[in-house]
Amino acid sequence: MPIIIVSMGSNQKKFQLEDKEFSRISAFLKHANKIFSTSNFIKNLDTLEIVIFIYKENHLENKNINFKALKEYTNKSDMYLSSFLRSGKETNYLNFKFSSKDRRIKNYYLEKNSYEFIRKLKEFD
Repeated sequence: MPIIIVSMGSNQKKFQLEDKEFSRISAFLKHANKIFSTSNFIKNLDTLEIVIFIYKENHLENKNINFKALKEYTNKSDMYLSSFLRSGKETNYLNFKFSSKDRRIKNYYLEKNSYEFIRKLKEFD
C-alpha cells in the first residue's frame, strides 16, 4: 500500500492510499486541470492548494487565517504569498477582515468566486 507523506512547513501528516484510489485521484486532477481555465485566479495546483487550506481551516474548522498561518502552512516566500493574497482580493476570490484583537492583523477568507470554483471542483466523473 502506498503512503503519501504531506509536509508543509511544520505540519506533517501521513495518508495511506489504496491502489484503487489512484483512479479517483487521476480523475480529480484531470478535472481540476480543465476548470483551471475557467478561473482568472486559481490556475494551478499551487494556488488551489492554498485556497483549499483556507477553505478547510476557515470554512470547515472555523479558524482565522492570517499571513502567519499561511506562512506556517506553505513553503512559499513572503513575496509569493503577498502577491497571491493581492491577486485573490483583486479577482474577488479572497478578502480579509482586520482582527478584533489586533488591527494590524488581517484574517483572510474566501469570497463567492472561490466557493463557486470549489463547487465545480467537487463535481467530476
